[in-house]
Amino acid sequence: MTTTPLRLLSVFGSVIALLGFAFAFLLVFLRLVFGPQWAAEGVFMLFAVLFMFIGAQFVGMGLLGEYIGRIYNDVRARPRYFIQRVVRQPETASQEEDRS
Repeated sequence: MTTTPLRLLSVFGSVIALLGFAFAFLLVFLRLVFGPQWAAEGVFMLFAVLFMFIGAQFVGMGLLGEYIGRIYNDVRARPRYFIQRVVRQPETASQEEDRS
């Protein structure tokens, strides 16, 4: 199982949150330049805050998914590696007598 889609969820959430911050900054700047009549009573600022929170939720879901994916990889009953062959030295007669 790969955790790449979960990382993409975190990246997607980060992009949404950053766009929300940029949108909020733009709205504050435009309100300062053009005055309060331009702002449409704060509806767009509500959208900007909504984008920030939705982005934070996506980042949180991605982090939780990443943790769950790593836990899944650690606890499943598959070995981390397979032994292809075992190399040993040939046994001498004295070692065979010690075992008997």
